[in-house]
Amino acid sequence: MCKEEGCDKEVRTRGLCAACYSKWWRSGKFKHFGTPKTLKDKPAYRTAHQRVQNKWGKASEHFCLVGPAHKADDWACVVEFVEAENLLYRTNHNGKGLEFPYSTNIHDYVPLCKKHHAVENKGGFAGLLLRGDL
Repeated sequence: MCKEEGCDKEVRTRGLCAACYSKWWRSGKFKHFGTPKTLKDKPAYRTAHQRVQNKWGKASEHFCLVGPAHKADDWACVVEFVEAENLLYRTNHNGKGLEFPYSTNIHDYVPLCKKHHAVENKGGFAGLLLRGDL
């Protein structure tokens, strides 16, 4: 049986079932083995965003930081405020070689709607200021 409290599934890896091991690997929350080294140093883009959601909930549960009259759609990394050691880049694999910045720090993210997230991606928060959205 799985080591995780309340789980009675069959053990697959490191004493955990597949579901609990996957949760541990993505979030580093499980106490049995500590945080995996790769999660401490350079988490993947999706893992970083999953950590934000684990801490603050879904972006859709919050209002857009720029237009508080409507709900947010995404957690957006505010690159202007990210310390250099926390900034990582994900390369888009569509052949265009675009890089998307993200942070290892959950406090570098804000809830934004799709419209404002797209503007923020193009010109950062400075782009939102120039448009008069902030």
